[in-house]
Amino acid sequence: MKRVVIFCVAAGLCATGVSAQAAPKAAKPIPMTFFMHGTETFGEVESNIGTGTFMTLDQKAPGGSQSKSKQVTNYVGGPNTNCAGNSLFPTFIGELAGDVSGPMTITFSTYAAPGTQLNVQVFSDVEGQSCNADFPKVAGAIVVDVPAGAGKTTAVIKNVKLKAKRTFMVHFAPLPTSAGQARVFYDSTTDNSSVAFSCTPKAPKKTC
Repeated sequence: MKRVVIFCVAAGLCATGVSAQAAPKAAKPIPMTFFMHGTETFGEVESNIGTGTFMTLDQKAPGGSQSKSKQVTNYVGGPNTNCAGNSLFPTFIGELAGDVSGPMTITFSTYAAPGTQLNVQVFSDVEGQSCNADFPKVAGAIVVDVPAGAGKTTAVIKNVKLKAKRTFMVHFAPLPTSAGQARVFYDSTTDNSSVAFSCTPKAPKKTC
């Protein structure tokens, strides 16, 4: 009988040991806000055709009073109208490693002609210009009407599906069917254009 009792106690201890090795908890989405930054007052100087450079996104809010800006060049038609990372357009890249699903809110300042529409697109791990046959999968996009003159627009992409290994890109493009013109402003306390979303880290990391 003592052997049975001893066995049961041992078995209980073993069962306790097994239950202690529970599966790791699933990572929870982390709310994140990235701000648009630039090094030059005029984005055309920083991100020009052939330079392979773009403006940046990070989680540090702008602290300066001098806004930066870049024109959304609308040439209506051309050889590279279907592009990600077109250096003719305001394009921002930030470091990110994780999954983003659900809504993404992009708030940005502009000065625009009446009737201007912009196509706001999001891509993962696109770090250079990719056009036409090389056009990558869009993680999310929305066409928005921007106010005439100076104004601020909040664009909510409802069903973003972004799986980033290194970076993500936010790209402002004109509509070929629209003759509107706009300039995007960013990187100041007044024009603190931003991107907000929730990101789920890739295990075993706890941050994106």
